[in-house]
Amino acid sequence: MASTREIRRRIKSIKNTAQITKAMQLVAASKMRKAQTQVLSGRPYSELMNSLLSSLGGKIDRNIHPLLRNGNKEGQPKIGVILIGPSRGLAGGLMSNLMRAMFGFMEQKEISPVNKKIHSHQVEIEAVKTEEEAEGLSLGVVSVEKKARDFAVKTGGNLIADFQKLSSPPSTADTNPIARVVIDGFLVSRFNEVYLIYSHFVNTMTQKAVIKKILPIEEEFVIKEEDQGKDYFSEYLFEPNPNDLLEALLPHYIQMEVYQAVLEAVASEHSARMVAMKNATDNALEMIEDWTLTYNQVRQANITQELLEITSAAAALGR
Repeated sequence: MASTREIRRRIKSIKNTAQITKAMQLVAASKMRKAQTQVLSGRPYSELMNSLLSSLGGKIDRNIHPLLRNGNKEGQPKIGVILIGPSRGLAGGLMSNLMRAMFGFMEQKEISPVNKKIHSHQVEIEAVKTEEEAEGLSLGVVSVEKKARDFAVKTGGNLIADFQKLSSPPSTADTNPIARVVIDGFLVSRFNEVYLIYSHFVNTMTQKAVIKKILPIEEEFVIKEEDQGKDYFSEYLFEPNPNDLLEALLPHYIQMEVYQAVLEAVASEHSARMVAMKNATDNALEMIEDWTLTYNQVRQANITQELLEITSAAAALGR
């Protein structure tokens, strides 16, 4: 059994860890509240944009807008993925869920990872690929934040672009270049399809990995069940004509989809980290209680042993 000194040292170490996790919990909680407010504020705008595009969709010829046309699917399909991960670790199972979603997506599309494992000294070499190599592979990844980049590199993915250290909170100035990469790639037929993979914020305790197709823009809009049978969409009067309006709206729509996905991912990250740090703090406090009980038992046993030795010695001298 450990000595009282060793137990005291262990208790002190756990207390220090609990202080760190508690501080990280408070920081994550503060950031989480701001991120949640931002993501919830952005959803109505995104829904209204979907509604507007749905109304426009029936009034234009989809073939004259390149972002609405289906790409050439002859031969091997070329798929672009914007993978949005956490900026740091200690966020519970957030990144694990994204990894499972990514592997499931690759399996569905019959795309195998190039490498299962890559040694750390190869990361920088494997991360950079020429444009010719990028165009020759069926899956191109645009990573957002460090954990997404590490995952793409370690699985041998074709890393088209990498965006890290976004401002806090993120702005459209951070996300518009991300959207521009995939829009340009789609227009020059580097990609036939583009998907977003990110963590959707449900609530503080729940974050769901989501795979969302953003290119080509499909003509679909889901009507709520309680609104079925109603004239759900308002009739818009467009000025200028719908075709000219879409020229400006479609790129903006993609930009807002990427921006909203980044907001969802940031809110999910802070929520997951806050919960993970709270659980770590609670576990540390439980360990402190257990070790304190053990310390008292060992200390009591030592005192009892000393008393027995003293009484035994006194009895021997009394004879």
